[in-house]
Amino acid sequence: MIDKATVKMNNKPFIPGSTLKGKVRDNLLMILKSKLNEDKAEELVSRLFGSKGYCPSKIYFTDLLPEEEKGTNVRYGVAIDRFRKVSKDKALYSFETADIGIYKGKVEAYIDEEIDLEELIMAFKMIDFIGGSKVGDAEDVKWI
Repeated sequence: MIDKATVKMNNKPFIPGSTLKGKVRDNLLMILKSKLNEDKAEELVSRLFGSKGYCPSKIYFTDLLPEEEKGTNVRYGVAIDRFRKVSKDKALYSFETADIGIYKGKVEAYIDEEIDLEELIMAFKMIDFIGGSKVGDAEDVKWI
């Protein structure tokens, strides 16, 4: 039994566009907060990524599909009590990972003049892993 499974479509691993969109949104907000006040940064990000009410997104992400046939692996971990700095009792868990490879998708954005394209690109480049947790020996995310 696997505690945390990889997202699959037709029994093949893929990266949902919504996952990528959420990471890029959070990273862009962090970048803009470093340059603008929090309210202005949130307003700009909401205009691009959409928000509650009638404020549709102006950026669209397709799912990222593997370029070649990919499988999955099961890894095991032990939960750590960060306060006591020891492993927790009965805390062995398993999680599924997708094989390393190239996953391709598309992003289409309609950017107004208030958002700098370089800042949006930086928000993509800040993504260092996708999934529930970064595994020490896993390949980092690379953008091509």
